[in-house]
Formats: sequence, C-alpha cells, structure tokens
Amino acid sequence: MPKTPAEAPPASPVSMEQRNVFRSAVDLIVGVVIRGQRNSITGLASQFAYNAFIATVPLLLLVIAAVSLVGGKDAPDRIVSTYEAQIPEAYQEALRQVLTDAVVDQNRAALFIIAGAIGALYLVGNAVGALMQGMDRARGVPHRTWLHTKIVGIKFAAIWAVLMTMVNALLLVGQDLINWATDRWNLQNDARGSLLDILFPAVALLLMVMLWVLYRYGPHAPRRRLLPLLPGILVAAVGIVGFTQLFGLYVQHFAGLSVYGGLVGVVIYLTLLWGVGVALLAGAEVNEELLAIRRGNPTRRVRIPVVDRDN
Repeated sequence: MPKTPAEAPPASPVSMEQRNVFRSAVDLIVGVVIRGQRNSITGLASQFAYNAFIATVPLLLLVIAAVSLVGGKDAPDRIVSTYEAQIPEAYQEALRQVLTDAVVDQNRAALFIIAGAIGALYLVGNAVGALMQGMDRARGVPHRTWLHTKIVGIKFAAIWAVLMTMVNALLLVGQDLINWATDRWNLQNDARGSLLDILFPAVALLLMVMLWVLYRYGPHAPRRRLLPLLPGILVAAVGIVGFTQLFGLYVQHFAGLSVYGGLVGVVIYLTLLWGVGVALLAGAEVNEELLAIRRGNPTRRVRIPVVDRDN
C-alpha cells in the first residue's frame, strides 16, 4: 500500500496565542510608524523642542523661585545637586548663581515669579501648541483656532508649572523629612536608602499626572477616560526617561571633552527636547493605533499600483 503523507500536528493553543500576540505587536509598531510619518510627528517635535528650549530659563526661574518659598534660600543649591547628573558641569555653577540671585530675598523671588510666569506661560504655551496640533492629527479632528490654541496652551503651561513646582518641592521636603527621620530614629543607611527609593516613584507619579493632563485635555476632541490613555502615557514616560538617561550619560562622560564647548551642549539639549516631543506624540499615536486594531482596522501603508509605461 502506498504511504500516505504524515499529517501535520495541529497547532497548540499556546503557539496560536503567541502568534496572535506577535502579529498584534507587529501591527501596532508598523501602524504607529506609518501614522507618525503621515502626521509629521518629527517636524512637530522640532517645533516643540525650539519653543521648549527658549522657555527653559523663564520656566526654571518661575519654578525655583516658587520652590524657594517652601524650601528656603538654599533651594537652588539643593535642586542643582539633585539634578547634577542631567546638568553639564560647565553650567552647574552658572545656573546655581543665577537661581541663587533670583531668590536671594522674598521681594526678588516674587519679582522673578511674576517675570518668569509671563515668559514661561507664553513660551511653554507655544510648545504645548505644537503637541496639541499633533494630537489633533492623531485623533483626526480639526484644530482649534489660533486664539483658542494660545489660551489652552497657557492653561497647560500653568498646570505644568504647578506640577513641576510640586515635584521639586516634594523632592526637597521629602529629603528633609528623610534626613530628619534618620537623625531622629538613628536609621541605618539601608533604611534611609529605602525611604529615598519610595520618594522618587512618588515624583514619577506626579510626572505621569502631567502626561495624563496632556493626553486627556490636549486634543480638540471628546475626552477619554484614563484606561484608553494609559498605553500612550506609559510609552511616553518610557521614552522621556530613556532620552533623559541618554542625556545624563552624555553629561557624565562627554560634556567635559567637547572641543566646541557650550555649542555641543545646546545641540544635545535640543536633541533631548526633540526626543521628548517625539515620545509624547508617539504615545498619542499608540493610543489611536490600539483603538484601530481593536476595531479590526489596523493602519496599513497604501500600496500604489505599478503602471507599465511600456504598453
């Protein structure tokens, strides 16, 4: 009798599930890349980086002056020390001096709060405007009018300034409380380190709130609940942390070796801000692509038929 070909064993449910997960992941990545190209998120991220770069100094003056009212006159010193891994050594002393002069007395601190607020709110509002435009493109909705965009952007800038002040105040006050508890109860270094490990996730939670505010209220579209926004928030947070860590590595290992001095530092900082903008806009695209996949309509590149010109 002729031998019949052996039948292939049926695929196990586990392998089928893994294959579906892999296919969904590929669909998501491909869809986000295509959507990002269509919506020009890299160009919008450049607009965000430019405006955020100009807004850095007034925003710093606003936040540090506000924090100094809580953290005391040594707040600039302590904040620069907290972020020393992300600030090039050549700029640390200059930044410390500028911020110390800004908060040397309460009247001057109030003046810097007012001046910083005017500059920071307008410039950060411009940066947020670029992000809102990208989120409108992701949602497929019309943009706000120019005036409406400015007003909403300034509102965002005010909310972010308050949250940034809370973040830095939490860092300073939290460190003070940990130092007080260490001295009061003679805690060991391990216990103190554990308390510090709890402090920074609390700060990260506040940063996540900043992202939630942007994704919920940024688009000119109906507001969504937290759950549909969560994947994009996580993607944006990971991207921001990743770019910040890369910037920290540059500061630690290469900032002092630059032949061109501060110019390279400016370029690297602009690149960091551009990466932050890409991460924020990519998070919005992730949310939209996940919804498209759930609806069974993942984004695909439109194939243009090849025309045979010889016939």
